[in-house]
Amino acid sequence: QVRTDPGGTIALKAGSQISLFGTLEAPAGKILLDIESYTLGEPFEPNRFVWLGGNSRLLAQGFARTQANNQGLIQGEVLRGGEINVNAPLQVAYLVAEAGSVMDVSGVSATLDIPQQSNAGVSYRRDTIAGDAGVVNLAMSNMLLDGTLKGAAAGEHARGGSLILSTPVMV
Repeated sequence: QVRTDPGGTIALKAGSQISLFGTLEAPAGKILLDIESYTLGEPFEPNRFVWLGGNSRLLAQGFARTQANNQGLIQGEVLRGGEINVNAPLQVAYLVAEAGSVMDVSGVSATLDIPQQSNAGVSYRRDTIAGDAGVVNLAMSNMLLDGTLKGAAAGEHARGGSLILSTPVMV
């Protein structure tokens, strides 16, 4: 398992193969998996791939930073879900996400004490703050997606995640 602090980045780059059978976790951060090596005019090679095994987890869910102050008020912030990017240049690689694998950019929620201004001064109202989900961006020429993609909003007023599927085009 590899885990960053909130907002961190995990980047795996390879010339031909990335095989993942564990967990990469970057709360409210970025996970980048890139196949980089390519020479213009090179044909498709079946040994160029990103392979997510059945127990692999790419986790970039949101994150709640909370802390109680001296008066017992819960303060903090809710960070939206992060990004998962799986890329290969042009049309030279493929992505396999086996059944059981998970890519998750869901939002999270937290209970915070929110200041309320009134004529009598400042008071606090305890409320649940829901965070937006993030983005999964898959840019590969060939994909077999048998795993689970999650991008749930954390509450009623939060936004759900985005899934971007694109096929690189040779120019």
